Amino acid sequence: MADGTLTRVRVELVDRTRGTPATATRPARPCRVLPTEVWLPPAAGAQPLIVMAHGLDGDPDALGDLAETWARAGYAVAAPMFPITVKDAGGRSATSETALQAGDLRFVVDEMLAGDRDPGSPWSGRIDARHLGAAGMSLGGLAVYAATTESCCTDPRIDAAVLMAAVYRDVPESAQHPNRVPVMLLQGDADPGYHNSREAYSDLVAPKWLVTLHGARHAPPFENPRGPESEVVDPATIAFWDATLRHDPTGPDRVRAAVDAHRATTSLRAVGG
Repeated sequence: MADGTLTRVRVELVDRTRGTPATATRPARPCRVLPTEVWLPPAAGAQPLIVMAHGLDGDPDALGDLAETWARAGYAVAAPMFPITVKDAGGRSATSETALQAGDLRFVVDEMLAGDRDPGSPWSGRIDARHLGAAGMSLGGLAVYAATTESCCTDPRIDAAVLMAAVYRDVPESAQHPNRVPVMLLQGDADPGYHNSREAYSDLVAPKWLVTLHGARHAPPFENPRGPESEVVDPATIAFWDATLRHDPTGPDRVRAAVDAHRATTSLRAVGG
């Protein structure tokens, strides 16, 4: 695991304390089964952990290139595949799914930290439990918002969050509170859901960053096959993680430099970063 090469591990994590609701094509289950992809960085020793949430009916492979990029930059990345999402008649995710998926992220963190302490685990001794990030794409971003701003679901272990074309809406039976961690939002302004990032940025407290990818649509900046926007997304997010999880004082300036290098197609709003 520490020979200078990137390691990818596939595990099936099972949370037996929570159930999975039925859908039109699947009966209810008494547990939540979470096939999880884990990328371990080439660097030896304990490294910060990023837990990553995919979009509606997606899977970790869709974000695999980005996860590998973060791992090569020195971060352990754990990306669960959520159970099939319950939807309403219009195809929108049921409101109950947000808390369930935020709970999935918490469970994956629990398992990653437990494995770090287990000599038989593939990631034994590889996770820095003191520095934890959460990243979410599209509907997965809503779970990350819940894990950082909702009373139902807040995980106090999360130290920073990246929201990629993330859904942003109220969580029923939960009170929203100000985020206590730095947040970076990234989204294309040709994405019909771009208003989510604008509204969230207005509500969030500093330090906060909003990277707007002009002319970009929903998936290409983040999911495979990736578009040219990755040339901004990758260095900007790595600089953000370095600033917030490694306390690198050059991180904020590197975020700005990544945007400035593509100023014709990218703009940045930031407060406190």
